[in-house]
Amino acid sequence: MKKVKTAAVSTLIFLFLFAPINPNGIITIIQNARASQEINGNEVWDSDITISGEILLCPGAVLTIKKGVTITFDNGYIRSDRGFLSVEGTVKEPVIFKSADESSEEHFYSIVLENESVGIFKNAQLSGGGFTFGGSTPIGENGILNQAFAEDFPGYVGAIEVNNSYLRCQGCEFIDNVNAVAIKNQLWEFGSAIVNRSKFNGNKNFNVWYDNSSGELDFQYNWWDGSPEKISAGVNTANYAMREDFHDPVIIIPGIMGSWEKDGQMQIDPIFHTYDNLYAEFANNGYVPEENLFTFPYEWRDSNIDNAKKLNEKIDEIKNRARWPKVDIVAHSMGGLLAREYIQSSYYDYDVDQLVTIGTPHLGAPKSYIKWEAGESLWDVFEIAGKRIFQHEAKEKGYSDIFHYIRERPIPSVRELLPVYNYLYDVENDYALRESYPDDYPRNEFLENLNSENLLWPLHELEFTKIVGRTNNLTSTVSGYNVIDADMGEYWEHGYPHGFEITLIGDQGLRRDEGDRTVPLYSAESTQIPSGYTIYLESEHNALPTDAQKDILETLTGVRPSTEINYGLIHDILFTAVYSPVNVQIESPSGKRIGKNFETGEEYNEINGGFYAGSNVDAEFVTIPNPEEGEYKIIIQGTDEGEYKIEVTRIKENESDPLKAKESTVEINGATEEGKREELKVEVKGDEVMADNKDSTPPVITIASPKNNQEYLNDQIIPVSYELADDTSPKEKITVTTTSCSDDICRDISSQSQVDLSLEHLGEHTLKIAAQDEAGNIGKREVIFKVITNLEAIRHNVDHYYDLKLIKTKSEKRYLKMRLRHLKLLESLLKRIEKSQKISDRAKHRLKVILKRRVNHRLNQLIKHIQRKSGKTINSKAAELLVESLEKVKEV
Repeated sequence: MKKVKTAAVSTLIFLFLFAPINPNGIITIIQNARASQEINGNEVWDSDITISGEILLCPGAVLTIKKGVTITFDNGYIRSDRGFLSVEGTVKEPVIFKSADESSEEHFYSIVLENESVGIFKNAQLSGGGFTFGGSTPIGENGILNQAFAEDFPGYVGAIEVNNSYLRCQGCEFIDNVNAVAIKNQLWEFGSAIVNRSKFNGNKNFNVWYDNSSGELDFQYNWWDGSPEKISAGVNTANYAMREDFHDPVIIIPGIMGSWEKDGQMQIDPIFHTYDNLYAEFANNGYVPEENLFTFPYEWRDSNIDNAKKLNEKIDEIKNRARWPKVDIVAHSMGGLLAREYIQSSYYDYDVDQLVTIGTPHLGAPKSYIKWEAGESLWDVFEIAGKRIFQHEAKEKGYSDIFHYIRERPIPSVRELLPVYNYLYDVENDYALRESYPDDYPRNEFLENLNSENLLWPLHELEFTKIVGRTNNLTSTVSGYNVIDADMGEYWEHGYPHGFEITLIGDQGLRRDEGDRTVPLYSAESTQIPSGYTIYLESEHNALPTDAQKDILETLTGVRPSTEINYGLIHDILFTAVYSPVNVQIESPSGKRIGKNFETGEEYNEINGGFYAGSNVDAEFVTIPNPEEGEYKIIIQGTDEGEYKIEVTRIKENESDPLKAKESTVEINGATEEGKREELKVEVKGDEVMADNKDSTPPVITIASPKNNQEYLNDQIIPVSYELADDTSPKEKITVTTTSCSDDICRDISSQSQVDLSLEHLGEHTLKIAAQDEAGNIGKREVIFKVITNLEAIRHNVDHYYDLKLIKTKSEKRYLKMRLRHLKLLESLLKRIEKSQKISDRAKHRLKVILKRRVNHRLNQLIKHIQRKSGKTINSKAAELLVESLEKVKEV
């Protein structure tokens, strides 16, 4: 630890600067003082220092204090006279300024910026600084300054003192100072003070003292300790933090294929759920979804340049919503390049405080070469699933294969992931490395530009952390290719990996090295791209967001969580591709459904973690993670006439070789027509998926009565009428179950041919019919109808209940009908008043109010009567239904 000393008188002379007397006299005294240390050039402090006396930063000099350094003042101070002070702390390792003895007023200190100096403080913690003198308060053991400059008012000196200079503080903490910040004599045209996103706590006299010499100061977005009297006038404290442990809003950005559109909205990885654990961990540590926790799913097929502009819009939206000036970004894989494109762009608004990239290929990833050159993929779970999805999209969008889809759509993001270094080795030249990128390589101008030295400077302006995956297998990651020239037309323009298609033997032309199975270590750590921290984890690419959650939270907040959330990762997936003209619904062995609900036109989503792309998209597909073993029903319905194809693929990680997953596919073909429904079956067993070729078509049910979406008065008896059709089983061999449901209560009415609505509750009812044929195929159909009522229907039901002996005496029936008749007359009178042309609107309104009150009064009397008679002269069930109907009439 360094320690700098000077005579005690230097410290005393320093105080003259802050006495409320002629400033020119003070400056003269200070200039005549002998400093203990002068800094004239550029100096960097990267270890702890104790200061006794003055450190003078001379005109034009630059002092940089690095992260994690502690500055202890033992009756000392720092003074900058037209110098530049840069304090470069981080959230995790702030720069600390403190007094050697904060309990003693003899150990004051200040950091003084004067005469057009510049001070930039980021993530600094200041405690025990500043002091007050003058008036009746003696300073120093003998009160020398108080005797020399006795005044009727005190002088205020801050832990940071700004005198005609520029101050900018971000993420700082001012704790237990006598005065935190003091600003005066701001006469220089660039003189200003901006302190944002900082904390003021327990400062004795002033949080901010300002002489109001140069307009309003920007002290927004800070946490204040609830002491408004400690802030001078002219200090803007708007948009203050609502709690002390505030966070910058964080945005999670996924990598390529980590976003999917659903119902017109983009979702973040609903297929592999790569970011679920990380998102939940943020929420578990005080972040609030859509308040200061956001995701940025995007159209990954487009260029990162275009998506960076949309990220800009998202950040603006978040800043406006949160009323906060900066965000933190946590970006996985290609998402890190997208974030960098924004930060390094000409339209960057300096609104990112921290950037954390996770497994980002800052120099590109050789895996993308085979996709760009030939539309090919490797053989792990994620690569195979991606290839299946790419194939499906390509065919449904009219492209002959993945290669033409990537090149002709186009999908520029694939090209933007290509390496910008040499990675191809000529087999025919004794495996010599081609050392002429980009001449003999597919070129990545996007990444070349992003990594150009003149565009990297914005990364120095924020806190940038790289999280790098490195598996314990030193040859886990494709780092290059052994290539030969091959005459394959459009494909493999820059070289074919020797033996690529021979998957059972050899290396398929792949060269492997350290990395996370997707991004080579060299590219992820990218030492030529500046960053404050690089964190290495033993983890593979898609597991990194989960495995790094503690490091990410600690980086952003300075606090390391003691627990973490891990619901497991997906290494086994069932992928069903649907080729038009059909829509699909899948039912798992346990009866859970996903896909289109053919009865309502909506969707089922009962399988945990499953994803249905939707029925109105170009490429309809379903993914089911960690599928159950057993029989899956695939119900399809034609959307037009023509031939269809269903492909069901199980992709499962090979524990003995994670780089080569197990894949099993069945293909089902057929013909359909609009509205035709068919049930297919596949079985998932072991590592395979198999087709069931027996009768797989369920009976087709057509319900004639009740009608779907029909309203029925509750004095009606409606028939249950339907037709059955099956292509194999005769009608007598089909088992039919009829169920009536209301308010989630269902009962079997298979033995009934009609439904007496007088015995049903009001509201929505569902009639469900299920028919099972000899092969066990079950067809289902349902209709939804509504039961309503009016006074006339209630009168009819009184007669009906009497006939059913639910109203037990004739006198009770007569009484109820008489009361209902009176109510009917009042109802008729209301309608006549409503239609009358002779009554003014005002009078009409008054009459209606009076009559409506009378109607409701009589209804209440009748309801009370029925409730008294319930279980006596009126059956309790009938009484309940009558009261329900009368209450409904009151609402009309």
